[in-house]
Amino acid sequence: MTFYWKPPRGCMELDEIIECVHQRMHLISAVIDDRPLQNINLSYFVEGTAVDRASHFLLRLVTSASPVLKNFIVKGETELCRKRLSFFNSKQLIELIAVSIRHIDEILDCRLNIKEVDRSFLRCSRSIFAKLLKKRQVIEHIFSSNHPEFCSKFHTIVPFKYCLPLVASREVELKNGYAWVYCSSWTKLITSIFQLHLLYGYEDLLQSGIKLDMQDSRIHHLSNIIESKYMERPISSIVSSSQEIGDFLTCDNIEERSQFFPPCARNLIDTLKIHHRLGHHARVQLTLFLKEAGMPVKDAIAFWRRHYSMPATCCGSNCTHSWQKDERRYVYSIRHLYGLEGSRTNYSAPMCSTLQENILAPGVSGGCPFSRMTEGELEKLLDKYLLKSESKRFIFAESRRPSKSCDALLKSLIDSKETVVTRKPSQFYLRCKNWEDVF
Repeated sequence: MTFYWKPPRGCMELDEIIECVHQRMHLISAVIDDRPLQNINLSYFVEGTAVDRASHFLLRLVTSASPVLKNFIVKGETELCRKRLSFFNSKQLIELIAVSIRHIDEILDCRLNIKEVDRSFLRCSRSIFAKLLKKRQVIEHIFSSNHPEFCSKFHTIVPFKYCLPLVASREVELKNGYAWVYCSSWTKLITSIFQLHLLYGYEDLLQSGIKLDMQDSRIHHLSNIIESKYMERPISSIVSSSQEIGDFLTCDNIEERSQFFPPCARNLIDTLKIHHRLGHHARVQLTLFLKEAGMPVKDAIAFWRRHYSMPATCCGSNCTHSWQKDERRYVYSIRHLYGLEGSRTNYSAPMCSTLQENILAPGVSGGCPFSRMTEGELEKLLDKYLLKSESKRFIFAESRRPSKSCDALLKSLIDSKETVVTRKPSQFYLRCKNWEDVF
């Protein structure tokens, strides 16, 4: 097994790249759904081979622009790691730890531009691995045939955020920000570090400013294939995986979760609550945002039904439609945006740059508030985020650059000292809600 610290080197044929990524997506789906590994070419996943590493890193790359897909991959790769570790013996685990230490050292030596938060994670991970490696006799004890399931004979001490799943299940003792992890949970600790490594890796991609729509068309094509395959999964499976990750939106909890929405989505939600209608473009914009933020199609239908079943108080297009009269039309439209009707195209929510450039008629909802609203309207919207005065001043100082203003808002909400960059509204929501939960 490998921790995938370093990307592969060499050349591969495009057809082989597409196939190995496609196969890995099938493998991850099967692992998450706990299905038999049927019709999957396992030769692509021989641990540590160039093909195995290539499929892993490419899948991370092509899913980096979609928060929902990213969470799906993190969940699947983490579960795959757990299953692989369950078949290990003491010698294999010691080798995995030793290789991880060597790879971390190479990264720290070669990459001089690593952000301090990433450097801190690598150093702490190396420290934990070094502690485990010094206790080889304990590792042999763990893999002995008579090792108890809940053994507390040996322990190691780590920062609590490196074993959050163990904290959640109360399998560790907490003292002053550190967790006492007993030997029966060491493989779970390694799995938890692997999950954090994936999250930091995705964050690194996000901060690098990679935009798939501006890159090689072949990579963009591969991204579309992966999104289509994800959407082909049963809705119940998508709901289950999203709920476990923590990004699960429903028509019942959207009011609570809307505090984490970016201004563009929050403004549409507020308009909908007042008028119970949105114009066509605003409705498409909000539906695609909710889709990427993790709302299953059945909840999207229930959400729109709730509002469009109420009398319209006002609508920029003098809308006379209602759910009672036009249910079939609205259900088809929502399912179409989810890639479940018509051409079954898996539509993506618009990029922030697209929303900022949209030219809409006065009074029409939608687009980016930072590029459309007056200062007074924007201040009223930002008041809902309960910001400090200096944060608001900093946001307004960037008013001529909408993306910078929105990033400044996110930075204030998550209280981050690092520079934050978002390319899509759903990324704002994911980082504001889920990333803060993880760290």
